[in-house]
Amino acid sequence: MGRTNDVVLWECGTRVYAGHDVWRAMSSAAASRSRRMLVVSAGFAAANFHVVEALRTYLRITVDRVQLVQAPATVGKVEELAGLLDRAGVEGVVAVGGSSVLDLTKLACRQLADQRTVPTVRARGARRGVIGLPEASPAQLHRTFVPTTIGASAAVRPFASVVLRGHPRLVEGPGLVPDVAVVDSTFTESLPPRSIVEGITASLVRAADWFVADEGANALSDAETRTAVTLLVSLGMRAGEGGLSAPDLLLASYADMAQFGLPFAGHQMAVTATGAVAAEVASELGVTPNTALTAVAPVLWQAVDDGDIRLGSRARLRRVWSWIRAAGSEKWPEEPGPGVAAMFRSWNLESGLACDAAAASAVGVRVHRFWAGNVAALAGRSAPDLAQWVSAAIPAAVHQ
Repeated sequence: MGRTNDVVLWECGTRVYAGHDVWRAMSSAAASRSRRMLVVSAGFAAANFHVVEALRTYLRITVDRVQLVQAPATVGKVEELAGLLDRAGVEGVVAVGGSSVLDLTKLACRQLADQRTVPTVRARGARRGVIGLPEASPAQLHRTFVPTTIGASAAVRPFASVVLRGHPRLVEGPGLVPDVAVVDSTFTESLPPRSIVEGITASLVRAADWFVADEGANALSDAETRTAVTLLVSLGMRAGEGGLSAPDLLLASYADMAQFGLPFAGHQMAVTATGAVAAEVASELGVTPNTALTAVAPVLWQAVDDGDIRLGSRARLRRVWSWIRAAGSEKWPEEPGPGVAAMFRSWNLESGLACDAAAASAVGVRVHRFWAGNVAALAGRSAPDLAQWVSAAIPAAVHQ
């Protein structure tokens, strides 16, 4: 949706139920399917047994068809879950959890329907960070996703993240969105304040990065981006003061998932330069992607502000930062790089990471090998150049 004659493909086959306790209002047809498997995050089930048990009872799923899974989503776990679904002979699956659980279920259902899925991931993932699946999309199990976290939009995004040989890959292709998504604050109200703020931050940086890198930005995407980042920052400010109410949790989920709606169609990237570098930093240092993101984003935003046009537009970065700052605090610097670092500090999100030259070099090599071919902003950069970003990011995060 850049120029007026652009043609945009927007797949919107997911029916979304949104609200507090909305899972109880799901249609009787959705609840009456007799052969379903419930795939649940083990951590969420342990902390919220009564919620999971109520959902299981409502959906009339027997205990022997409840499968507990743990992050991360690996290729081996995809094969294992696909096998379990096959042997159980189920006609549908309900997945409850964070992005790892939902992405694991996406790929397992795709593998069950199309046996080329995992071999394609293994073969293409040896060379590329973004893996395209075969275009044909056979009929799959009925899939209902219930997210328990905020920030990744895994319940509606048309791609999945998976770990191959210890490192992250993104898988995209047809058939990776569910039939139903249940966006319910019942399933996010147990999130600790820090996790809420981290999720809001991930969503905020993604929206800003898309806008900065988008050469086809227009009045509609401008307006939608401004609305999204303004809402997310206001929620981040409130979350940092002691968590969010159920209505605010829903707003955070709406603002997050709306980035995959029609107004942003044609402006979405599966991965940005910030996301790719942060993913490899997280993998190398054994930290969460959100922790790595808070270290990487200020350095890359500073590079844009210094005139690195391959990363994006300085003018658009300044514009989106002005919206963020206006919704947040005038105490944050006017310059985007130092400003977003100050925002992270004010939200108690300093990464506290340490990274030696060898680790930075390893990250640079992997970003160059796996992501430079998929992310235009990284194309043509050498591994040492990419390692310099990491070396600049981590000490800055430690000493700020």
